[in-house]
Amino acid sequence: MSKGKNSDYNYGEFYKEIKLIHDLSVPKEDQDWVLTHPKNATPHEVVLYLGCNVLRTSHMIRTVYDIFKMLNVDFVAVGGGSFCCGSPYIREGDMEVAQDVNQHTVDSFMKFQPERVVMWCPSCLHNYDDVMDTEQPYMKQHVSQFLVEKLKELNFVQEVPLKVAMHYHNSNQTRRDEAEAARLLFEALPGCEYIDIGSDERLSRHCTAEVQANLGPGGWDGIIDSQLDAAVEQGATTFATLYHGCQRLICPKEDDRPIPIEHYLTVFARGLGIEYTDQYKQWKLWKDPSKVLADMAPCMLVNNIDPAKAQEMVARNFAS
Repeated sequence: MSKGKNSDYNYGEFYKEIKLIHDLSVPKEDQDWVLTHPKNATPHEVVLYLGCNVLRTSHMIRTVYDIFKMLNVDFVAVGGGSFCCGSPYIREGDMEVAQDVNQHTVDSFMKFQPERVVMWCPSCLHNYDDVMDTEQPYMKQHVSQFLVEKLKELNFVQEVPLKVAMHYHNSNQTRRDEAEAARLLFEALPGCEYIDIGSDERLSRHCTAEVQANLGPGGWDGIIDSQLDAAVEQGATTFATLYHGCQRLICPKEDDRPIPIEHYLTVFARGLGIEYTDQYKQWKLWKDPSKVLADMAPCMLVNNIDPAKAQEMVARNFAS
């Protein structure tokens, strides 16, 4: 067992599965973000910090990356297990390892000499702000807040005539500020109408398997189903999610709902002419491992992925 590690959780397998899903959805030539610690880093004004789990939903990475390029931001995007904030270790009670992992990631940020670190993941923000004792001599903010600052620099190329109801979290002021930023993005989107359906503090900081377990059988589903019902009753034509974990957990409910469930940035980027398929949602809704594997085949080939490993992963994540 590693120094400071008390649990028997297999972190290596956790990160490997995330990376495998990522590599089965994005050809390597399109992976412009950094997934390993740099030895010789070039300075950048902004570090776009993706975190770990968003790699499962790589269409979100491609979307935010393209928006940052459109803004001509001097940035580098980093993420994956090598840049973990320590959240999985905190969850398993391995606090000493979590602190070391957290510090290692901050040290990597500092190699880029950033003025600010723009964070994607609510867990990462929470850990760096409220949990870990790590000195961070740069500004931090959520992607939604950064984009609100840059709204006047974005050129919308088409209207997005949707009525959008958003699933957000209100357990603390940070989450409420991020929800407010997302609302401002929707209201700036030509043709878009925002519908506020409220939130529920029982959902904590964002949707996770732990939140589902804490709410008990039917608890989480009941809250989300009520939100979806409210969205439909108030005339919404799209149900948007603010965080990648929420999108992963909620998107299968599209199967029996009359409106699509999309990540907020997917909707917003549409007005900028940026569109990537939510492959994770597509694979979830298919409930057909053979069809999913066929869809993954091109990436499997160009990224040199063992078909047996892909098949095992698909059986765990995308079977009915």
